Amino acid sequence: RAGRRIGGNLCASLLGLEDLVENREILVASADQMLCGSIDEFLSSARIPGVDGCLATFRSTHPRWCYVREEEGEVVQVVAKRPITEKASVGVHWFRDQRDLVEAAERSLLKNVGQVRDFEVGLVFNELLLMGKRITTWSRTSRELPASKHREHPNSVSHQSAPQAKK
Repeated sequence: RAGRRIGGNLCASLLGLEDLVENREILVASADQMLCGSIDEFLSSARIPGVDGCLATFRSTHPRWCYVREEEGEVVQVVAKRPITEKASVGVHWFRDQRDLVEAAERSLLKNVGQVRDFEVGLVFNELLLMGKRITTWSRTSRELPASKHREHPNSVSHQSAPQAKK
């Protein structure tokens, strides 16, 4: 129907891919988020042999984020805007092969045809899991994250109860 909006950061990411190259990794990062720590640290952790994808995470329970559930150190589920754990996605996603991103994105989009929603890159990892891919996370603990005045920002110590300065 005309006037329906279907998009989100997944569709925007796909529009940015022009030429797919076999066996070329890709990093998709939300421009409105900040990665605490070194991108080199994240990539070193992601590039472990046998790992097909990796999400950078931080501790939160605010319903703004995508959340990751793990078993035995590997991702088994990613859920948007419903805190199923305290592992929230920063919005930095690594894929060993950009073709995996495109195939999983196409599957995700086709399953949700006709629904009005924003498609999240993080949710594509569910399709990768169904394809038998191995997904991990790279986490920063609250002790590693500097305090922030903005409680919605992933740099805050906790989205539940950030300490307030006494007047």
